[in-house]
Amino acid sequence: MNVISIWNDYLLPSLVLPQRQYTIPLEMYMFFGQFTKQWHLAMAGLTLSVFPVIIFYFFAQKYIIKGVTEGAVK
Repeated sequence: MNVISIWNDYLLPSLVLPQRQYTIPLEMYMFFGQFTKQWHLAMAGLTLSVFPVIIFYFFAQKYIIKGVTEGAVK
């Protein structure tokens, strides 16, 4: 579950990374300007930014479900 929160982190990469070296979720923020929104680029980018989390979930699905079920039983 921490993978999703670390993947979607905005504050730390925006403070630490040098200019124009952004993470994928941080780069998605650039599609939404003050006066304009590029929805066609934003939706394509957001779809691509979700893929690593989905791929990670498929590889770790057995362990995630095992951990959730063990935590539910006292």
